Amino acid sequence: TFMENFSIEECEKIINTYSSLEGKRANSSRLGVKDSTINYTSRVIENNSSTKWIFDKFDNYLELQENLKITRQLDVINFFHYHEGDQFSKHKDIYYTDQSFNVGVNLTDDYKGGEFKLYNPDISVGEKRGEMYSFYHTREHEITKIEKGDRYSLIGFYYYSNTDQKRQLI
Repeated sequence: TFMENFSIEECEKIINTYSSLEGKRANSSRLGVKDSTINYTSRVIENNSSTKWIFDKFDNYLELQENLKITRQLDVINFFHYHEGDQFSKHKDIYYTDQSFNVGVNLTDDYKGGEFKLYNPDISVGEKRGEMYSFYHTREHEITKIEKGDRYSLIGFYYYSNTDQKRQLI
């Protein structure tokens, strides 16, 4: 099935709109986790009449890729900016028991490092600008250290309440 990605123009529009807004800087390490590093700047894109097209693309992608029906659209999508030297070491998104899938898109590809890696099985995704991807929230993943340039991406966190997916025990 053909998956619609984001065009270069759409990626530029999102970056130009949201990179100039004040963001929340994450700088931390996880206690008890060796080599845990978290560095990025995030902003929230709210679902409204001017951004609904982004949310529609995310919903359509998840429906096609994971064979789910979206029953309630997301309220927000997260806009991430990784500066040179930033990274988000290996982790699972297990903070919320009702979370199910993550959907993302890489808005840039003119940087060095900054691979988005999924583990078990080990693959890199979202390597091309505008390329969308999805994964189950309990799958380990990371953004490797940005060696040069800036990496921009979007991530939407879907919950069981957003889809017709039956709740799974974790």
